Amino acid sequence: MTSNPAIETLINLGMPYVTARKQLENKNIMLPYAATNDDVITIVENCPLLEEFTMCGCENISEPAICAITQNCSNLKTIRLHYNVTNESIIRLAAGCPKITHIDLSYCENIQDISVIALTGIKWISLTGCPITDEILFAMAANCPELTSCDLCSCVYITNEGVIALANNCPHLEMISLNHCNQMNDTAVIALAQNCKKLKAFYISSSPSSNYKKNNLTDKGLIALAENCSLLETVDFSSSAKITDEGIIRIAENCPYLITVRLIICPLLTDMSIIFLAENCPGITSLNLYSCGQITDESVIAIAENCLGLRILNIDGCYKITDASIISLEEHSAYLNHLHFDNNCATTDGIHRAEIIKNRINPEHLPELWWMDPDYNGQEPICKGMIN
Repeated sequence: MTSNPAIETLINLGMPYVTARKQLENKNIMLPYAATNDDVITIVENCPLLEEFTMCGCENISEPAICAITQNCSNLKTIRLHYNVTNESIIRLAAGCPKITHIDLSYCENIQDISVIALTGIKWISLTGCPITDEILFAMAANCPELTSCDLCSCVYITNEGVIALANNCPHLEMISLNHCNQMNDTAVIALAQNCKKLKAFYISSSPSSNYKKNNLTDKGLIALAENCSLLETVDFSSSAKITDEGIIRIAENCPYLITVRLIICPLLTDMSIIFLAENCPGITSLNLYSCGQITDESVIAIAENCLGLRILNIDGCYKITDASIISLEEHSAYLNHLHFDNNCATTDGIHRAEIIKNRINPEHLPELWWMDPDYNGQEPICKGMIN
């Protein structure tokens, strides 16, 4: 069927012919989990123009495969590696594939600062779960000024100092995740807000295994984000025992593009901020209020009546919710298909209505940015709910 050894290799690994051919045509290979070093060597020797290579989950890949990639794929721009990769592999990639701008090193627990420091010109990087320190962030700040996305989730050894260095030198950042980086506090958040005004996604929740009361994020950090980062679309302030209605209201006042909001276990939040959020950010499609114990039906009804494109809502653990919330969601939230709530808070009728919500056919998606006023004469688009 084909004389290309690379396609034959992918087919032998269980990939359909059409998929294998399309991946080669697109210069983008996603290896099946069973791939070995020999498979990688065959592929790269026959596809020297590859631009993207994904090896996540390929436990049989080791140093010989990386050597072959560096020797044959000088055009490589994106690579996603398996967790058994070594320092030597990263250093080889940095030297042999200088065009790499996107690299995923998630859960590569064997790598150390010395290897990642070798990477330059990176625009997108995931270091989720890696045992790195601030030294890597200092190096990235110096060598990666065009960085737009940085996932540092569960990098438990990094501190404010390293993140501040990134903030001061990487003004193009659009996404940063500090989830489960439990040494962070407002100091790092304020530095990011003041220097990275293009931020669209910001994550800073506490580790599930830590005491959420130790989360040092306060309203000061949220206010800095609100005042400087009006383009935010996604925020995660989960497990923050110190943020209050004031911080969320300031975010809602200044960030009209919000689409995804996670406020899991934020015990000080009340209906005041959630209603304000619903009225000022009607474009929200995903909202997680898990275990926000002060939230009542008033919040959910406001969400249902204002966030018409809502698709995902988690109110599990909000024990003041009753059937009234479910009835409002059934009436107004035509796009909602993922609803999580505590059945103990509802009657049999409420539970039945919730099942109808989850299983009904949703209408066609609303137009992009449907909630923004197209006729506003100001410098920037503005949310319809913010004009009055």
